[in-house]
Amino acid sequence: MITGAGRVGRGEAATGPSDSGGQAVLAESFLLLEPWWALRTGSVPYWAFFGTETSRAGLEAYLDATTPYDEIRILLFNHGTDSIGLAGAQDWQRTAARARKVGVLTGVDATAYPRDFASFVRSHRELSKIRTRYPLALPLDAANAAAALAVRKEITWRPAI
Repeated sequence: MITGAGRVGRGEAATGPSDSGGQAVLAESFLLLEPWWALRTGSVPYWAFFGTETSRAGLEAYLDATTPYDEIRILLFNHGTDSIGLAGAQDWQRTAARARKVGVLTGVDATAYPRDFASFVRSHRELSKIRTRYPLALPLDAANAAAALAVRKEITWRPAI
């Protein structure tokens, strides 16, 4: 996972075996998050806080610091107004175009952004068309989830009292 708060590299992404090479990044924003599709497609998730220029610059900085991706798919949250600091669809398209093979705004009508409310439905539909690499993991019960978290050095796990 890559966010403004922390990073997990391609080989460490919780997206399945490292043989995927992390050749795809799925950039998500605000409420428009699809962690299961990131897992299923073997994509490295990039979680942007919002569709702002600051968030886009963060993604650009990440892309500058890593080897190029074959695929960059960007989910843009449409909030309905041209607010101060919002990056335009053309700016996001330039970022997506850095991909070696596929660089797209997934499910977004760039001419309607940021008022493209149908993108909430289209983005999921478009993601479902991407070739999956891994089956979804089965859910863990509470005891097994607690045991898995307890062994992670970077997590402080304390059972509830």
